[in-house]
Amino acid sequence: MATSQLAAGQLMAKALGATPRGRANGPGGVAAQESMYLKFLPGMYQEDPFLKRFLMIFESVLGPIDRSIANLPIYTEPELAPEQFLPWLAQWVAVTLDSAWPVERQRALIANAVEIYRWRGTKYGLKLHIQSYTGHEPLIAEYRSGFVLGKESGMGWTTQLLNTPPNPLLFVVTAPVDNPRAINAAILRQIIEEDKPAHTTYRLRVVLAGAARAGENRARRVGQPTGKAGQ
Repeated sequence: MATSQLAAGQLMAKALGATPRGRANGPGGVAAQESMYLKFLPGMYQEDPFLKRFLMIFESVLGPIDRSIANLPIYTEPELAPEQFLPWLAQWVAVTLDSAWPVERQRALIANAVEIYRWRGTKYGLKLHIQSYTGHEPLIAEYRSGFVLGKESGMGWTTQLLNTPPNPLLFVVTAPVDNPRAINAAILRQIIEEDKPAHTTYRLRVVLAGAARAGENRARRVGQPTGKAGQ
């Protein structure tokens, strides 16, 4: 961890760099650097040519650190931090990043990590973890028998006509994705295995996000009253 922090500090200093912060005209009209630290000295020392140059030594060392502190939010916000800083930020929330995840999904996982830990073992926590990877909120429902429509189901993607015995220890995860080929089902299963209650089992379905929304809309239409009867 110390090595990672050192590397992050070096990257930050390199990114910000050290630049002169004040200038004054020297002999013959040649521009001469002067340190901004002069303003912290008594007036009688501020015009000393030697001190103007001497303090530049300290400013060249401390200046990048000052600017790093001033711009710290850029490096501590998962959405804004440079890609090289993500492993460093992940350590703050005890997350091990998987290089197989797209960078934007890694950012989402870091941002949601604390909330995921807080709700681990619950439906909400599992939804948040899966959404961090896929970019879409999944549907998680208990396994039911027969043909059921409602808020937690959608026509054509979470329903079935086969009548099977209900299983209270089995739940079904339907994960809408933009591109099924870009999603690693093994990663989704690993997320579910980590977050689900130990005594439960599950089934995983990966569907197109557009198809999922269409199924949800159809379910809503089926459940809505029509005409005067619904008024």
